[in-house]
Amino acid sequence: IGGALVIKCLLIFSRSKFDGAHQFVLQVNEPSDNKTAFYIFAPDTKSITTLTVNSLPSSTAAARLLQIPADGQITTYQPTDPKEVGKDLLLHFSSLRPSLTIFDAANLFFYSFGVSANNVMGKEVTYPLDASSQKVVTQLLTDQALYREGNSVSVVNAAGISGLGTQVANLLSHMGANVVSVTTADKEQDNSSISYIGQQTYTVKRLQKVLHFPLSKMTTSGLSDIVITVGTKDASHFSL
Repeated sequence: IGGALVIKCLLIFSRSKFDGAHQFVLQVNEPSDNKTAFYIFAPDTKSITTLTVNSLPSSTAAARLLQIPADGQITTYQPTDPKEVGKDLLLHFSSLRPSLTIFDAANLFFYSFGVSANNVMGKEVTYPLDASSQKVVTQLLTDQALYREGNSVSVVNAAGISGLGTQVANLLSHMGANVVSVTTADKEQDNSSISYIGQQTYTVKRLQKVLHFPLSKMTTSGLSDIVITVGTKDASHFSL
């Protein structure tokens, strides 16, 4: 029994997403108000920023509509204080229906506890976003560790859906990725992939966590350090 519990804990831990060192974006849905808040935990600046989006047609689809890289989400009918979200998760883990693990909840609790009230900020935008709001979203969501690496990224649309490559590129740009090209494949393909040259950088690992595409290593360098190919099987995750 003890061995089974240890194995189960290890499996849950392996699915955890917040490591306490890199940016983490939590989507908090409030379906009764047709709005969603994105809680941006940024360990590099020891801050928490809340981005509230009003007038959404669907709160649960907010990340896809806005091309925001959410690492997890919860659903609540009560306003959640950014400093208290970790505690709320621990106390009401099952009722909040999180796409996180209990380890994530604990890490968010300890991280939030250590953040000064002066480093808790909030911004509001309204859907659909205008150019000014888009700029705010990009500024708030830029992952500084990923931005500093500066790995160049190419996006290849192999799903046969016009504009899909641009949607994915917008998502990556919101993360702070250096997108250098968006192209359409000569023919459609079923499977998506993330191909990279050299070592698995933080950028490669972060993109894989957000996109959930399999990784493959390129043997020769090309236009960019990383090539993201979007196939037909994953098209519905990004198309509007």
